[in-house]
Parts: sequence; C-alpha cells; structure tokens
Amino acid sequence: NRRVQTLRATHEAIMVGVGTVLGDDPLLTVRQNGLDQRPLRVVLDSALRLPPDSRLCASPAPTLVFAAANASAEREAALRARGVEVERVGETRVDLAEALRALGRRGITRVLSEGGPTVGSALLRARLADAVLIFTAEKPLGREGRPALEPDALAALADVHAYVEEAGASYGPDMLRRWRRVGAAG
Repeated sequence: NRRVQTLRATHEAIMVGVGTVLGDDPLLTVRQNGLDQRPLRVVLDSALRLPPDSRLCASPAPTLVFAAANASAEREAALRARGVEVERVGETRVDLAEALRALGRRGITRVLSEGGPTVGSALLRARLADAVLIFTAEKPLGREGRPALEPDALAALADVHAYVEEAGASYGPDMLRRWRRVGAAG
C-alpha cells in the first residue's frame, strides 16, 4: 500500500475507467504522511456513468472525466455541478490516445493508470503504456478477484518486441513485476 501511495505521489494524474469507480468508489488521492501531492484524478467514462454522489465527486481534489461526444448533456451538467471537469474525446467511445494527448496539452506527462483490466489492457494493446507494474499479494481482497489483464494484453506484454521485463521487487509477501515498453525512456 505504501508503494502505491508513493507511485501516486510521483505522477501528475491517476487514471481509471468508470468500471473501477462503479465497483470500488475510490478516492484516488495520495494518503501517506509527509506527501502532500494532489494528482489530477482522471476517469475514462464514455457514457458519463460516474455517479455525482461518488467519493470522487464529493471530495475537493481535482477530477477530470473523459467522455464520448454522444454522452448525455444532462449527466455532464450534473457532474459539472459537483465541480468535475468533463472533456469529450471520441465519438461513441473515449479515444484513449486522444485522452492522453489532451492530458499532454495540459502539461501532464506522468499518468498512473490504476484501474482494472479494461483500461490496462487497452493501454497495452495500443502500446500506450511506457511502463507496466503488476502487484500480486497473498492477502485476499475479501471478494472474488479478477484477472489483472485480458488475454490479448498479456500476449502483448509477453511480446519481447513490445515490452521487456525489468527487475521487480518484494514487499514482504507481496511481489512487484515491472515491464518497460521497447523504445520508451527508462
């Protein structure tokens, strides 16, 4: 958990898909003594399903939702009323590459994608992830787990022409594995 908090603090934005928000209702903030960072919280949400009463919308940390052009104007208004910024990228689905370019135009170059298998897999398939970190833990979550990545994304990660595995780390019984995209800066 401390390692994840440190990772959050070293990035300018934390990005998740709306499925993670609907399933976990996360805060996506840095919660570690001595660290006072406030990364932009980014939600990929094609249809603007983010509940206005979610913890993301209720807390004062800055939040940006990327939505598709055809998402509901009423849902956008409800999120804006809660102080959430909405930007539309893509016609019927969020265009992930365009969302990352939009973040780049804001000067945000270090994005931590902390979501589930949908966003992580999309980043790998499109080779948009410069680094991939996968934590595994012995301690159960208290609910049925889900695969970290979809099968085709695992195949992309295993492609030595796309990603190379680097040194990992152990945190007690927990393990961290790390890959770098071929051609990406260290």
